[in-house]
Amino acid sequence: MNVVLTTNSPGEVSAWVRPVIKKLNEKNIKINIYVFIPPCVFSSGKEAKVLLGLKGVEEVYNSKDYLKFILFNIRPSNFKTAKKGFVLFLGGDLMHAVFLAKRLNYPVYSYTERDYGFIKSIKKFYVSDQKIYQKLLKKGVDPAKLKVVGNLIIDSIQPVLTDKQAKAKLNKKDDQIIINLMPGSRPREFEYTLPLFLNTAIEIKQKKSKYRFILTKSPFIDEKEIKQSLRDKRIKADTAYKKEENRLSIDDFEIEIYDEVSYSIMRESDFTLTIPGTNNLELAVLETPMLVILPLNKPELIPLPGLIGLIGEIPLLGKFLKRIIIPKMSRNRKYISSINLFYEEEIVPEMRGLIDNQDLTAKILDLLNGEGIEVMKKRLQNLRLEKGAADHIINDILQDLNLKKGE
Repeated sequence: MNVVLTTNSPGEVSAWVRPVIKKLNEKNIKINIYVFIPPCVFSSGKEAKVLLGLKGVEEVYNSKDYLKFILFNIRPSNFKTAKKGFVLFLGGDLMHAVFLAKRLNYPVYSYTERDYGFIKSIKKFYVSDQKIYQKLLKKGVDPAKLKVVGNLIIDSIQPVLTDKQAKAKLNKKDDQIIINLMPGSRPREFEYTLPLFLNTAIEIKQKKSKYRFILTKSPFIDEKEIKQSLRDKRIKADTAYKKEENRLSIDDFEIEIYDEVSYSIMRESDFTLTIPGTNNLELAVLETPMLVILPLNKPELIPLPGLIGLIGEIPLLGKFLKRIIIPKMSRNRKYISSINLFYEEEIVPEMRGLIDNQDLTAKILDLLNGEGIEVMKKRLQNLRLEKGAADHIINDILQDLNLKKGE
C-alpha cells in the first residue's frame, strides 16, 4: 500500500509528519511512504533533507516533481504503483493533497488545526480539538467526516535524556540560570532574529553574570545561515562561530549550540527566548517558561499563507505590500504564540512590534527577577496536554480502508 503525505514547513515536518511516520512504522503492514513538498512560501528549503533521514520514508518529492506529476502526469522517479493507498494532508495548501489524490485515485484525509476546504473531496477531517470541530460543523462539514484526535505536536515531543543526563550534558551548575535562544527554523527569519537575540544576550551578560546562554538550533538551519547571521552589522560585539566546538564566541563569553536531543535541552532550560511557531507548544508541553516575540522591524521577512503569500514573494511589490499588510494583521490578532492561540488566553508572555535589544533585555530581566517565571510554570504544569493523535489518525484510516495486519 502507498502512503502519500503532503507537507511544507519545518514545524509541520517535525511536529506532524514525524509522529505519523513513527506510528506507521509500528504497524504490521506493508507500505511505501512517499512525501510530497508542494510549492509553499513557508518552506525552508531543507525539508527534503530532514524527511529523508526519517526511518521508513521511501522518497521525498519537491515542488518540481509535484508539478510535473499534477500538470503532465509525469510520475516521479522510484514511485511504485499500488492499487491500495491514501493521501494524508499534513501541511501546506489542502488543494495539493486533493490534486494528488485525484491523480492517484486514492482517498484523501486531512489533519488540521485550523484549515478546511474541498469538503466534498476530503474523506475525513482529523481535528485537534472541539473548538475546531464546532467551527467546521458550522461551515457545513458533515459530522461523519469529522473526528477529534488531539494535537499531533504533542506526539512529537519525546525527550531522550533523563533530567540528570540532560543536566550533565549541559554541565549545568546550581547557581546558573540557563536562557535558551531559539531564533527560528527558516533561513530568512533566523538570519534576522539571531543578531537581535545576540545583542540581548550581550546586554544581559553585562548586567547579570549568573545568566548563561545556549542556542538550540533547528535541523533546518545549517552553517551557512549561522555565518550569514554573524555578518550582520547590528551585532554589538566581535562574534565568531567555532564550528568544531559547536559554539559562538562573543567577546568574553560563549554560547553553546545544541542540535541534538533538542527536547531534553529545551526541557532543562530555565527560560527560552523564541518567536511564534511550533516550538511554543512544544516548550509548553515541556513546561519551560518562555517569551515569544514577533519583531515587525522588517515585516517583509515574514511569510503569509494563501494567495497573498505568493504575491508577497514578488520582488519589490511583495515587500511593499507586506510592510502594509503584516502590521495591520498583527494588530487584529489578540495573540501570536501558538500556545496562547490554542487556549485563547495568555499562558506565556508576548512582545510584538518594533523591538530592540534594550526593550527585550528589560522584559526578560523583569520576568526573571519577578514572579513571572513561577506563575508561568504553574500555568504550564496545569495544561495537561495528552498524546495519542497519531495513533488515532492511523488506526482510523486503516480501519476505514479495511486493511488487515500483514497486508
